[in-house]
Amino acid sequence: MVAFRLRGVHGRGHTLFRWESILNTPLFVGFPGFRSKLWLAADEHGRYRGVYEWDGAERAEHYARCLWRVLALVSARGSIRYALQPGVHRDELIRSSPHRGRTRPGGEDAWWLPVGPP
Repeated sequence: MVAFRLRGVHGRGHTLFRWESILNTPLFVGFPGFRSKLWLAADEHGRYRGVYEWDGAERAEHYARCLWRVLALVSARGSIRYALQPGVHRDELIRSSPHRGRTRPGGEDAWWLPVGPP
């Protein structure tokens, strides 16, 4: 899971960012071990979040560190985060979230937990 909040992007800027992100898809798909990515929307804190699946925790960590460098150029200071869940399939993570159907609990340690419809 990766999360960040863009610096200085409001209104239509979010639409432009989504289009730009689609155009950049070949960049992350080209990383060794990439399997899938799922965008998460409607975050109450204005963060962009994505759930990635990789062939191995080391490859996921490498990607997250590379992505961090790029995101640092356009993100609010201190807003970039990532969390690894080795051995857990993307769908399993979402399906088994204890917060499905309700809001995420408070506290900074829970930022990465998916929320959504039951």
